[in-house]
Amino acid sequence: MKLERVFILAILAIGISIAKADYYPPGVPVGASWVELVECSFISSGPEAGNYEYIYDVWGGSNSWLRYITLVFEDSDLTVNVWDGTRLRQNWTAMSAGVGGLLHASGYTYPEIWPSNWEDTDGDAVADAWVPTTNDWAMLNRWHDGTEYTIGEHIWTRGQVIEYGIVWENTNSFWWAGWMAEGLSNTFRIVHPYGPGMITYITSQGGSTGQIIGPVPEPATLSLLALGGLAVLRHRRG
Repeated sequence: MKLERVFILAILAIGISIAKADYYPPGVPVGASWVELVECSFISSGPEAGNYEYIYDVWGGSNSWLRYITLVFEDSDLTVNVWDGTRLRQNWTAMSAGVGGLLHASGYTYPEIWPSNWEDTDGDAVADAWVPTTNDWAMLNRWHDGTEYTIGEHIWTRGQVIEYGIVWENTNSFWWAGWMAEGLSNTFRIVHPYGPGMITYITSQGGSTGQIIGPVPEPATLSLLALGGLAVLRHRRG
């Protein structure tokens, strides 16, 4: 019986290991956090016309504090969707979705700071759609439903344009028991005049470093035609 139990536990351990490996993309260590391009497209109309839109997802890891997210690229000061001088505010998180027990009514989700919030729109007490805020940076999240965000303890309030790129700070990662967790943490948007090429992302403290598509000056820009228009949709992780 003891040998049978050991065998069963070994099989379960192998299954868990395979499941974890399937969650983490190639090149990202098991347990690390990472950044993933969701979509890149050229904006042809509206006030941001003539620029490129970059959408990124941030994924948590079981061994990562996910304290800082940094994208390293040139001429970050040309970023278009910036408010208050250097602040990036088009960011969606589990908090703007009311996930993780931090509901809007609790006062901890700061519903006034987001581009939109995941709200009940049909009166059945169940949130079902993104509702734009009254901010200048208001925008609907067309990439994810609110229910897809699973890490409620991360507070990504706003990004910062710095000399060598942009950085997002998780202002709550030290104070909640859930700061090391797998799942979709947040989605953020960058609008920049430079076309797509390869840049570097860094997620700190148990995270990872890698290459990702982002804004680069000519002639390093990749061919949109060669990349199929760069409508790159992420692989949904079950």
